[in-house]
Amino acid sequence: MDYRSFSIEEFVADAYFQRWVLSEEETADIYWKKWLQDHPEQRQDILEAAAILRSMHFTANEPTEEDAAQVWRDIVKNRSTGRYKVKNQKIMAFPWYAVAASIALVLAVTFVMLKVQDVNHALFGISYQTEFGQTQELILPDGSSVVLGANSSLHYSSGWLGDSERTVSLEGEAYFSVVHTEDDQKFVVYSDEVAITVLGTRFNVNNRRDENQILLEEGSIRLSLPQAINKSEKVEVNMQPGELVSVQEGKITKAIAQTEKYISWTAGVFVFEKAPLSEVIELIEDHFGYTVITQGVEPEEMIMTAELRTTDLDMMLRYLSEIFQLKVEKTHETITLSST
Repeated sequence: MDYRSFSIEEFVADAYFQRWVLSEEETADIYWKKWLQDHPEQRQDILEAAAILRSMHFTANEPTEEDAAQVWRDIVKNRSTGRYKVKNQKIMAFPWYAVAASIALVLAVTFVMLKVQDVNHALFGISYQTEFGQTQELILPDGSSVVLGANSSLHYSSGWLGDSERTVSLEGEAYFSVVHTEDDQKFVVYSDEVAITVLGTRFNVNNRRDENQILLEEGSIRLSLPQAINKSEKVEVNMQPGELVSVQEGKITKAIAQTEKYISWTAGVFVFEKAPLSEVIELIEDHFGYTVITQGVEPEEMIMTAELRTTDLDMMLRYLSEIFQLKVEKTHETITLSST
């Protein structure tokens, strides 16, 4: 196969390329890495096609013999009611397995058409979405990395590397490690109304509960956001490592923060340093998707210091129960914390 003239759409639809991106087949991995080495001019198309495949998450289900037989029974039934007019000898000329094969072919062609439609939609942009309790590590086309937090989404355009700026939009929480390009191409994160502009740095963004929190670990970034009074004018805030900027209802606050507290989740740990129970409750709701109800307790007055695993909600609840002497009841959608 001559891949030199392939478009992004053709790479996405190619079975051997799909095997490389979506499986761990060693032969395909060796081939495509060598091919990419020999054809660096198509690196951008390759990376974008791979990102599209990973974001599609489609599955193909082949019809079973029973499915095909049922379709055939429906055809016979509908024919008897006059919906389909087919000559008897042509029907009898085909054994049932030939009909089943034809049906399978129609379903396969339909799947391919749907797959192509999915690709065309994906070409307008590439999106990633995490579920409650899930995090995902991403490598962007420029080599920058992102750890996407639970119940969060990240989106960027398919023509990303060709734009004057590398722009992504975020809902939820993410930790960015941005690479610096030779042409000093800006990297911009849009988080609600806040635009975060960088050249190369490490930072965390959290835009939950009508508040934007930006923590800078390394490098420097500039925030651009609308004024509270006059939305048409912008306010710019420059940040230095170790600073935390919060933006809520047009009010901007800047403080020196304990970096580990805000980025430890990327390593699978929640760090609470003299944190009230109310802060832990908000995190449980945002990260795991439960509604937390309190009965007979004062969450603001109950302070804790701990390091807890991000993947183990039950352990977190046991810890809260022990240190605060709480009764914990968990259903499918709610968690109730009450005094014992």
